[in-house]
Amino acid sequence: MTLLRYVFLPVFLFMTLQARMSSEMFFYVALIGGAVVGMGVLIHRNAHRVFKTKVDASVAIPNVACFSIPLFALSWGGRGLGTACALFVGASLVAFVVEKNGFFKIFRQPWIYAVVAAILFRELRGSVEPLDVVLTPLMGGTYPLLLLLLGAALHPLKGFTDINAWVTVVLRVVGGFLAAMLGVAILPVTPAVAAGAVLASMAPPAMKSLSLAGTAQETPSDRGPANVGLLVSLVVFIVLMLTGWEPWQ
Repeated sequence: MTLLRYVFLPVFLFMTLQARMSSEMFFYVALIGGAVVGMGVLIHRNAHRVFKTKVDASVAIPNVACFSIPLFALSWGGRGLGTACALFVGASLVAFVVEKNGFFKIFRQPWIYAVVAAILFRELRGSVEPLDVVLTPLMGGTYPLLLLLLGAALHPLKGFTDINAWVTVVLRVVGGFLAAMLGVAILPVTPAVAAGAVLASMAPPAMKSLSLAGTAQETPSDRGPANVGLLVSLVVFIVLMLTGWEPWQ
């Protein structure tokens, strides 16, 4: 966990963002990621007005790090990786801002410095070729580590009979979808970026250990939404891929 958070994930974000995404597109997708978290926060604070069930705080934290990134890396021809990374950054930043005294905690996160370095390298047209020998193996090892963390965190499987978990997951996926659709409709993003942003926005709720950003408030009830969300988000992703439906078009 420590190596993943302080070494592998920052290297992966740096290598992916500097190679795959322009600064302009990065900014737009980060805005969408922030909107996804903002939508989740609004849902969590106001859901009690509509629903009798308890909506967990993880409704506001999409599991982009341990779900969307490895999913895009191992499927869909590797498309969407840069978009998922940018969405992770935007979502994590907003999650810190809305957290009490969270703004200053941003600077304790190693991934934020990797993101800044990636943007600077891209703007200054710097070359990472001298670092490839060291960084490429670390980047390749990120996917299995993310999946191992996901599997370990979700064991044992619980929550499938908990109506609160199902309501949280549905609101997480639907809220993320609506926020992302609004973002891609307003912002001048490319169709490929729009597709990645919408799919990544429907990631399942993340426990604190899965956010890799130290933002989610982990509670005993977090495991249920995380478990149920993994199944729901996978089904949604598979259905969209099999049917060819592209709501972002």
